[in-house]
Amino acid sequence: MNAIGTYGDPEISFEIHGKNGEVALMTISRYDQVLKGVAYNGQYKYHLLRIEEMEKEAQTKAKADQKEAATASGN
Repeated sequence: MNAIGTYGDPEISFEIHGKNGEVALMTISRYDQVLKGVAYNGQYKYHLLRIEEMEKEAQTKAKADQKEAATASGN
């Protein structure tokens, strides 16, 4: 993942998955070529789980909206 960090410093982020399900996110500055930070499983895993929950909620809502639109157009 490429992103622009603080003050326009371009960053490269790596998502690392261990065999046991552990997750880490490493962020490196492209400008300074230094490691900016590492977010470990305890911090990052719950963020990923919340993203998955939000995606499921959005899919459920989209299906409900489609069903409602189909019902409304059928009347």
